[in-house]
Amino acid sequence: LLGVTLPSGPLALEPQALTALAAHAESCGLDSIWVADHVVLPKTYSEAYPYTREEGVTLPALYPFLDPLITLAGAAARTSKILLCAGIYI
Repeated sequence: LLGVTLPSGPLALEPQALTALAAHAESCGLDSIWVADHVVLPKTYSEAYPYTREEGVTLPALYPFLDPLITLAGAAARTSKILLCAGIYI
């Protein structure tokens, strides 16, 4: 199975762009669409972030994340066969 993850942060604030990406993924024959599962993150991490060499990561207090279930509902409105998936929903 081959899938794609839809953006969920600042790059995804345009709903029409997300639904168009979902429709395009389906038209390309992909099997699944995935969304990020974190809608809230701590302001700072005290441990090293696993994807960088930096000690901790800081995000702005109002960092925009889209709710995964609402994002998938939008994708469902524009698709008919592709699997709609979320990581562990926290």
